[in-house]
Amino acid sequence: MNAPQLKLYTLLKNDGRLSDAKARELIEAFDELIQQHIKNASPEYQSAQKGNLLRLETNLRTEIKNINLDAGKWMIGLYIILGFAFMLLELYFKK
Repeated sequence: MNAPQLKLYTLLKNDGRLSDAKARELIEAFDELIQQHIKNASPEYQSAQKGNLLRLETNLRTEIKNINLDAGKWMIGLYIILGFAFMLLELYFKK
């Protein structure tokens, strides 16, 4: 284990209840650990994750466009059906 992991381990092992100072130390240990993992992440992994996020974003955008198109089609269809329904009601009540 490296230094941030050891620090985090000792904090969790020795303290069941945390005071403000210990909580601050725990947060700092987490921060150090996260920063170390970010620095150690390979560029290939980072670019793969970025590619995955971009692909997910484009998929979401196309799905949103499809949903908007479908909603527009439903609104037009509803407008036409209601138009015919009112036309039939008007013809029925004219008699």
